[in-house]
Amino acid sequence: MPDNVFIELLTCARLHSRDELNRLLMALENSVDGPPTHWGHEDRADVVYQHNNLLDEITSLTGDALVPTLHRRKSPRYETSFSIRRHDFNFVSVEFASGVPDEKLVDVFSLGNALADALQVEFGIVHPVWQLGERSQPYTESGVFSPSELNEYGPRAICARTWLGPSIARMIGRKRLIDAGCFVTDTAWGGLQIDLLSPPWDATFDLVSAQQTTVMSRLASTEVFGNYCRGSHPTKPGTRWIPLSVPANNDRTAQNPAPPKQVRRQDRRTEDIVLSRLHKAIGDGQFVTTVNLSGLALNGADLTGLAAREFEAPFAQLQGALLTQAELLEANLKGANLKGANMAESNLSLAILDKAMLQEVNLQNAILTNASCCDADLTDADLSGTDLQGTVFLRSRLERTSLKRANAQCAVFAEAILADATLCEGNFTRATFQKCDLSRADLTAGIFCGADFRGANLTGVNWSGANMEGARFDLDTELLSQ
Repeated sequence: MPDNVFIELLTCARLHSRDELNRLLMALENSVDGPPTHWGHEDRADVVYQHNNLLDEITSLTGDALVPTLHRRKSPRYETSFSIRRHDFNFVSVEFASGVPDEKLVDVFSLGNALADALQVEFGIVHPVWQLGERSQPYTESGVFSPSELNEYGPRAICARTWLGPSIARMIGRKRLIDAGCFVTDTAWGGLQIDLLSPPWDATFDLVSAQQTTVMSRLASTEVFGNYCRGSHPTKPGTRWIPLSVPANNDRTAQNPAPPKQVRRQDRRTEDIVLSRLHKAIGDGQFVTTVNLSGLALNGADLTGLAAREFEAPFAQLQGALLTQAELLEANLKGANLKGANMAESNLSLAILDKAMLQEVNLQNAILTNASCCDADLTDADLSGTDLQGTVFLRSRLERTSLKRANAQCAVFAEAILADATLCEGNFTRATFQKCDLSRADLTAGIFCGADFRGANLTGVNWSGANMEGARFDLDTELLSQ
């Protein structure tokens, strides 16, 4: 159990405004078993917490120098402070100072997620700390930064969980983070969520500090991270670090515009030209670079054997398309409609499939490693024999989906729906099924060594012949085959 856990966030959110302050308060109130109990300014938190009263008082302030603090004086205890500057970045800091039991750590990470989502952070971390003297000091200091230091010198390190806004994410690069050994998920506001280990809340000090050292040595060549030196050595910015700029009037929508509710279709002639180019490349056996199908309607298109790099197809209409044996590494298919598409034996390693429509898709024997499939719909899909190592299916729907003989080691299915799914004979070693709906799922003869089933709905699961060595469950869970 760590001695302390810190959540540190940098945001453009205008926390002096009622709407954005309300988002912060709602995230606190709906997480970690309860809302704050008291609040005040600076170190004085002697006023009983009431949501609307706090909103009224903070939004009525004419200055922006005060730092409101929120305390929870019931278990789990925490303190939160935040700035309310109008023309600069704001910070939010949450400290669990009395230690968090191992079984509650996942809730702290969930709180971090809720805050990061609500504030669309530019940078943020969840940083568990162990007080082990000089042995833990470098790791502990890796999570210490001020908003001014971060903006002047760049990030200090990747911590147990880290969020990068779009600007910093572009400077470092998604692929470099994955190549460095990180678990990377795209965020709804165009940034990245990075975990050193999966799941990060299970990590011991030795594991997370060793992984941090490895990852940071591999990311040194990005030259984005600041050189935070001790003693007489001055701190220096990364040579490729570009300081962040606060949007005019602190309006974050100017920097990170929301995606349009409806993507405008290009005309039919454009689609015909694109298809003609792709068919020629396939026929000639050529590797295509810089393919942009964003918003195009190519339902039923035959792209069998397509090999492409920089395949950009967010929100494309590819319903029923043929993409068998395609090579689409790092493809961007966010929000694409691929319902009923045939993608058997395709290579979609490192692809982005967040919010994609993948109902009834055929992904048999495909490679989908280290991909991001958050909030996607894979109902009735066929992923039998597919390589899913390290892929994240957070909050996705996989009802009646076949994962028979799939290799899903270290995959993340947290909060996903796998009701009536088939996972038999698959390898799900160290996979995460926390808060997942596995009701009536078939896990026959599967390998689930070290998998995490805490908080999952396991009603009617068939465990016959499954290897559950080292798997983690809620204390009252019984393994029953029905």
